[in-house]
Amino acid sequence: MTVCPCKSGKKYEECCKKYIKGTLLPPTAELLMRSRYTAYTIGDIDYILETHDPETVSDISRDTVLAWSESSKWQGLEIVNIKSGKVRDKKGIVEFKVYYTVEEKNQVHHERSQFIKTKGRWYYHGWAK
Repeated sequence: MTVCPCKSGKKYEECCKKYIKGTLLPPTAELLMRSRYTAYTIGDIDYILETHDPETVSDISRDTVLAWSESSKWQGLEIVNIKSGKVRDKKGIVEFKVYYTVEEKNQVHHERSQFIKTKGRWYYHGWAK
């Protein structure tokens, strides 16, 4: 068994796999963020699209997401800050940094993202203001 790419310290099978494979829904915005990162690292583009806010998912390109996933060597995820996004919340903000390498150049993607819960399921909504 391998350590989960999301850097939780847990094994993949005990961490993000259950969300990505659809066994369970992530109960918090942070766990959705972690599982989405892991989906990028393993190339599960369907999960990325399924967990994007249905109202804005048409704004992203499957091909672009796939290209980023495949062209990057994923180095890690750092959760910087969390505001709300707990089990009983309807909204949350997760600030994070993703470390990756493209064409042998180290990159950092730093984002403050908004998550929303609709009908008991968390979705990535987009950049938070």
